[in-house]
Amino acid sequence: MIFFTDPSHFFHFIKQNSYLFHCIVQEGLIYLCLTDNSYDSRLAMAFLLEVRERFLSRYPDETIKEANAFDLNTDFSRILSNQMDYFTHNPSSDKIELVKKKLESTHSIVIENIEKVMQRNEKAELLIGKTEAVAEQASKFKSQSEKLKWVIWKKNAKFAAGLLGFFFLLWLLFF
Repeated sequence: MIFFTDPSHFFHFIKQNSYLFHCIVQEGLIYLCLTDNSYDSRLAMAFLLEVRERFLSRYPDETIKEANAFDLNTDFSRILSNQMDYFTHNPSSDKIELVKKKLESTHSIVIENIEKVMQRNEKAELLIGKTEAVAEQASKFKSQSEKLKWVIWKKNAKFAAGLLGFFFLLWLLFF
């Protein structure tokens, strides 16, 4: 038998073979819970704290002091049974595990959001690269179109000058 106690609190643990006795001693009352070694001690102590709160809120000090052994058993046994069922089968009884699951869920959402931001950043960089390429092509197109404009203007000017010269020659010959 191994006996563990926490002097700063009123929690006690007694290990006997493959069982753990969880105990709260307070104001002359003993709240005791027996579990096997595989059951989480946090849950057992949470169970005892909840039972203690319900017991103290249900019965006044005078009733507790005057009660004989098992006097309050029939009335409080339903509460004990409900609490045992809750702490044994209901996953929401383990508040720390619920917080861990919420943290894991939040962590996975944060990682997913970071990955999405990184993908958007990659897409934005790709888009910026394409935009720069289009701007460069537009600049080349503009300069080439201006050159082409001058080339066409020169051809048109030459053609107009040639046509004007032809008409001038025709006028000189016929008039």
